[in-house]
Amino acid sequence: MAEQLGDSTKSSYALRYTVNYTRDVDAVKPLQLGILAAPDCDTFYEVYRNDDEPESLTSTEFTLPKDMTVRLAVGHQHTGALNISIYKNDEFVCASKPRYGTKDGVVGNERGYLVQMSHCIDEASGPLVLKKGDKVRLESYYYVGSHDPRLAYSDGTHLNVMAYMYIGYED
Repeated sequence: MAEQLGDSTKSSYALRYTVNYTRDVDAVKPLQLGILAAPDCDTFYEVYRNDDEPESLTSTEFTLPKDMTVRLAVGHQHTGALNISIYKNDEFVCASKPRYGTKDGVVGNERGYLVQMSHCIDEASGPLVLKKGDKVRLESYYYVGSHDPRLAYSDGTHLNVMAYMYIGYED
């Protein structure tokens, strides 16, 4: 791109990745993929500045229509997020938490921006076994106070935020 604009500056990029594989393909069980979203499966919503109550909660609850085992769950939220959590029958299961960048000009660690969400459920935590009739609740928290020191800029209002939990499960 730099050369197209007449700039003689050249850049080099490198990718690093790890590939895990198994020779025993019959041992691999396919996962179904799904998304839980709050509030009420909305694609996005707004949270507004409130210095009297600086933590804004949005949630949704549903009754499970069938048995399933959740093997992976990771949240998706936007800047201003505090966490997104799963509850089973009113008992806390886990939370996916944001990591905010801390460096200026460092790709993937941009100061003041949400750069990663932790896993809520994964191989290390073990699966979440759910039975037909279980009540599952998703709770999403955003910080809506006037000043959030984690962020590059915030007056507390965040528009078009999301509260998703991506899940990988088997029946």
